Parts: sequence; C-alpha cells; structure tokens
Amino acid sequence: MPEYPSPEESTFTGYSFKAGLRYDGQTPKECFRYAALCCLSWLRQQLAADELPDELKAPAPKEFVSAADAVLRSVHFSGVCELDIAAEPKEGRWSFTLRRPDAAQPGRFFVTVASLCVSGRDVLLDTRVDVDCRGPEQRQGLPLLRPEFLRTLFANNRVRLRQGGLLNYQKAHTVPYWSALKHLMQLLNSPERLMPVIVLTYTTRPVNIQRLLARLDARLGLTDLPGSFSERLDQLDLFP
Repeated sequence: MPEYPSPEESTFTGYSFKAGLRYDGQTPKECFRYAALCCLSWLRQQLAADELPDELKAPAPKEFVSAADAVLRSVHFSGVCELDIAAEPKEGRWSFTLRRPDAAQPGRFFVTVASLCVSGRDVLLDTRVDVDCRGPEQRQGLPLLRPEFLRTLFANNRVRLRQGGLLNYQKAHTVPYWSALKHLMQLLNSPERLMPVIVLTYTTRPVNIQRLLARLDARLGLTDLPGSFSERLDQLDLFP
C-alpha cells in the first residue's frame, strides 16, 4: 500500500507486496528458481540490450526445472540503471535492487527491491517500489508501479500465494459450513493478506431475509443490540 510522505521527505514507498509462494507439483527449491528466473526475465527488459551484463543471461522461466543453480549469479551493474543482485541459490536466498530513472519525469527515480527466501514449504517473496522525488510536484502522476514479474507469477495457475492462508485465486472456493466461514473470516482479518477477496452468494430456494438475519444475530450474540444485522437492514429500507 502507498505510504504518503511528509512534505520534507523525498523518498516514499509507492507499492509493496508480500506473500508465500508454492508451485503445485514442484519442490520449494524449484519454485524459488522459477520466481528468480521470472525476476531476471523482467530485469533484462529494463536494461538496454547493449548494456546487459553476462551475469543476467539466464534460461527462460519455463525452463526452471532443468536450470542449474549456477544461472543465479550475483551482479553489480551501473549504467543508465543501477542494479545489484545478491545470489545464494544453494541457501535458497536471492534478492535484487534496481534503480531506474522515470523517462516521463526527469529527476524522478523508481527503486524496485525484491527478495526470495526458501522457508519450509514456502518461498517467501517480499517486494516494494520506492519513489525517489526531487520536489512535491513529482509525487503526482505516478504510473502503475507493480512490477511485471508479479503479473507473470499471478498468471501461472500452478503458483499459489499464501497470505494468512493458502490462496488460489484462479479457482473459486465454497463456504458450505460454519468452520469454513470461520476460516474465511480469519483470512479476511489477517494482517498478512494484501490480495482482495471477492465473495459471491446465492440461494437455490426462497429465503426469509429477516428470519435469516435474526438467526445470525442470535448466533453472534447481537440480538436486541444496536447495530444488529436485522436493525441495519431495516434502516437501509431495501425492500418496499
């Protein structure tokens, strides 16, 4: 989430995202390698073709199973962009920092930081984009700051994200009983969750809404209390 800076600050975080990753049918180390190759593919697109250091040459993400750990190398590069990669693939750790100028706003820079770490069955991903400004006017008109390597990860329906619970947003889940509803509420209330959750409801038979809300009030101990579901429904005046 964006952090709004005070007037005297010149750098603020414009985007951040954290999640645990799992790749269905693959080991955590293979998931780690896949995520790192997705990042490397994006990094190569950020640098001019004639500036690419040899250390950035690596297989495409789809070749993550056969790729060796040796393709994940530490890099320090300084040109139009500045790039630092710290690679410890045998230990399951890899990170990068990329500082690049904004072509639309001279003097404004975007600093993308990302880290990957194998932890148990998960690969922990932590990424953010900082905006380095040279005045209050450069805090306006920001482009979409989410790095494209995240889109690549999200588009793979075999990659699952963990944020307070194991999520698979490519697939709908049902909530047929109270324990599942409690699990959903824990997920919605988890401070680790950053992804939106869409809840759709339907019924296959006519439902007495007032009776249903009264039962819910009783179940939650809200009967006859201000703010009960039944009272709120009456105030909304949804039904003629």
